[in-house]
Amino acid sequence: MSSSKKNVILFYLSKLIQMSFPLIITMFVARKYDKSEFGYILVCQSIAALLAAVIEYGFNYSGARDLGVARTDEMRIKDIFGVVNAAKLILLFVVTFIYLTIVHLMNIPDIYWLGTYILIISQGFNLLWFFQGTDNVKTAIIYDIILKSVFLFIVLVDNVNSGLFITLLGISQFLTQIILFIFTKQVFTPIKYYSKSLEAIRSGLNLFIFRIGSLIYGGATNMILAVVMPPQIVANYGGADKLFRAAASLTTPIGDAFFSNLSHQYSKANGDERRLFTLAVKIITLVVIVIFFIGEIFAEDIVRLILGNEYFESIKILKILLFSVPLIGLGTIIFILYLLPRGQDRYFAIATTFAGAWTLVSTFFLVPKFGVLWMAYTVVISEALVCAVGILAILINLRGRRND
Repeated sequence: MSSSKKNVILFYLSKLIQMSFPLIITMFVARKYDKSEFGYILVCQSIAALLAAVIEYGFNYSGARDLGVARTDEMRIKDIFGVVNAAKLILLFVVTFIYLTIVHLMNIPDIYWLGTYILIISQGFNLLWFFQGTDNVKTAIIYDIILKSVFLFIVLVDNVNSGLFITLLGISQFLTQIILFIFTKQVFTPIKYYSKSLEAIRSGLNLFIFRIGSLIYGGATNMILAVVMPPQIVANYGGADKLFRAAASLTTPIGDAFFSNLSHQYSKANGDERRLFTLAVKIITLVVIVIFFIGEIFAEDIVRLILGNEYFESIKILKILLFSVPLIGLGTIIFILYLLPRGQDRYFAIATTFAGAWTLVSTFFLVPKFGVLWMAYTVVISEALVCAVGILAILINLRGRRND
């Protein structure tokens, strides 16, 4: 069995197990805490996702791509690891200042802030990119599952308040990254890579804009929505968004599994990249069709099972959000499997800038007028904008190659 196929199986096994954790936890949280507390938890997770993306800066893509090209060059692998993590340490100082500003400005109880900060660090320094790039995802997946299981056991058997819940979630993810760091067998001195890390930050601006933009219309929507809506409304939307993100995440293992191998094959240009790309497209298409139709047919049952009967308003929101799934699949094909492995990073920035700007405008000016359902429509339109820019980028790319 080829490396890409093994990775697809591993990533899907991991994703199915990992997806069960947030669904079980969401079921627990939605029933245990009132809507305000649930809304605060969702907002804190959104803040963590957004600020972790500032630390991550797109290095999880560019680092995995560079490792996929280096593959057997130990010195090059060591340099990539050192530069990426030294750059993330620099960005952590910036993020800490931003976070303290958010703490001062947002009206969220103090009990959530420590756990949120730990989440930011653990997600920002996620090391899956290293194992993905070196074609050794099995190790990362096993320990991620073990630590998530421990966290799940603790929160289900112990009577923890909502603030401690966020803190324990952050600690479990932080410990996972500590263990994975040991298994990388890499040691680096940040000062040694200081100048290279600054250059990496400068050259990685396009991917950074992509990451932030994609989160503004993706994982950080709960935080943005909390600016214009009360936490109870955020809970209704955020519950549906949790279910939608869990379903949509089933498209990501294909991109994760094929990305580094496609980067490697594109660098060799021996023709194997077409075979890999075609296989990935077929798998994504099948997965997207299954997710969309199952989600639309059983949306009401899923909401009542996971969130409970009081979240009936989330049903319609979920049905709208599910129209984004085919667009996410198409975006994965365009960007993760075609443009990014070829080094066409700038189109990420353009696409997500348009989508992120649209999301902010719509959230602050249209959602208060038309209600929370418009937030769901906003996300769908954002995904459509990203795909439109991606298609245009491919046409430009193909025209350029013909002219060459």
